[in-house]
Amino acid sequence: MKLKWMTWVVVLGISLPLFTSCLGTNSTTLSENAKITSFIINNDSVEGLSNVKLTINNTDSLIYNVDSLAYGTRVDSVYATITGSSLGSIVINDSIIYTDSLVFNFNEPVMVRSYAADMLHYINYTVKVNVHQVNPDLFVWEGVTTQVYSANSSADHAVYFNETIYYFVKEDSQIALYTSSNGSSWSNETCNLPTTANVYGIVIYGNSLAAVADGVLYTSTDGKSWSSVTTTGTVEQLLFTLNGTLYALSSTTTSPDIIALQSDNSWKTILVAPDEFPVSGAAICVAPSPTGVNRAYLVGGVDINGNALQTVWSTENGNYYANLGGGNNPISARTQAAVVQYAEGLMLFGGRNGNNLIDNVLLYSPDYGINWFEPTEEMAIGDLYAPRYGLSAVISDDNRILLVGGRNESMPLRDVWKGYQYAELPGFNK
Repeated sequence: MKLKWMTWVVVLGISLPLFTSCLGTNSTTLSENAKITSFIINNDSVEGLSNVKLTINNTDSLIYNVDSLAYGTRVDSVYATITGSSLGSIVINDSIIYTDSLVFNFNEPVMVRSYAADMLHYINYTVKVNVHQVNPDLFVWEGVTTQVYSANSSADHAVYFNETIYYFVKEDSQIALYTSSNGSSWSNETCNLPTTANVYGIVIYGNSLAAVADGVLYTSTDGKSWSSVTTTGTVEQLLFTLNGTLYALSSTTTSPDIIALQSDNSWKTILVAPDEFPVSGAAICVAPSPTGVNRAYLVGGVDINGNALQTVWSTENGNYYANLGGGNNPISARTQAAVVQYAEGLMLFGGRNGNNLIDNVLLYSPDYGINWFEPTEEMAIGDLYAPRYGLSAVISDDNRILLVGGRNESMPLRDVWKGYQYAELPGFNK
């Protein structure tokens, strides 16, 4: 009997480990991984939404798009496809069970809790779909100073040169110079430019400023000290610098020729100015065209008979000029306006026709001079900016427009306004 009892002990001792081992082999361990690996949003009525890339930051439990969506993009009715390697369940904002038909409102951050397959481990994510909050087409205008100078004046003109605004004012007995880096703080500088110089014709020429007085060309590297340049040929009115060449008019009265300054300081006749070409008072700017080629624009002005023009002349080489003013919405005849290329078009400020001020202080041409329109509400300057002529419009290095000076029917206007479109600011992403 004792021998049989010992045999059963041995058998039980061997069987129990085997039975335990079999139970371990048949058990299933559920995953503890609660990480979301993909988060895709979409809405067929919102173009491009499914292409938005959402970054999943598991360190900080954040899900977001690095590149913000365009201003005005609707994200209040959005579907989401959420996946992970082994998720058990997903709960939205602590109470809603996620399904692929669930509609999300991402106008505010959404809390997403992802459970692992074991339903014990989870991660709380904050999901934020970033949308630009600033309208990129919106302009901001502000007056930055009310009075640059106090003296009486008959003409004034500003250029932006070497990160500085150079503002030349023809006062009673001199041409005064005021300089500023920002349009609000100004310094009065000594200037020896002859008083007979046409301040409206001061242009940038290479690393210098250039002007004409009594048929003589003057240049300056600092706007204060001017020196005459000996040239051959007749010059009366500077126009612009294009591709390194200085262009001018030989006369502003009869049979004007468009001329160009050569490397030997001789004036070369390029062509006889076409009919209705401005001999004075044109709003002029030079800027890269949409194709990247530099282009000069001459808007309005007066012809040799003193008639105000509604022409828009353009050239890319200084040799051939096209009149763009044949659109369905041309400008009205005007002189002494100011023009800049900005906001993917041309912006035209002020001017007059005879003794009458142009009421619309701003016109915009989206096709670069062919058609002109009143500004949208987003672009408009506002009623505080007074109509004027003889003003200057320049663009600073940080892509702000500065409107400087000018005159109304009875007096000089000595103020400065600054404006910008958000889309034009350096580093702004739509």
